Amino acid sequence: MKRVKLRSLRAYATAFNVAIFSKYSGPNPENVSQLGRDNINGYPTPRSYTLGVTAEF
Repeated sequence: MKRVKLRSLRAYATAFNVAIFSKYSGPNPENVSQLGRDNINGYPTPRSYTLGVTAEF
């Protein structure tokens, strides 16, 4: 069996909207109604995670 040579290997991870650090105590500005009030039945802010590996042979 022939041996495969690995030229490079890269692992990566990204995360978006995982945590919000702010002294602002009002409603979430991304989740308000058209009248500017807090939208209780609105959707939460989405979070996104990406993991991956890139290999070059």
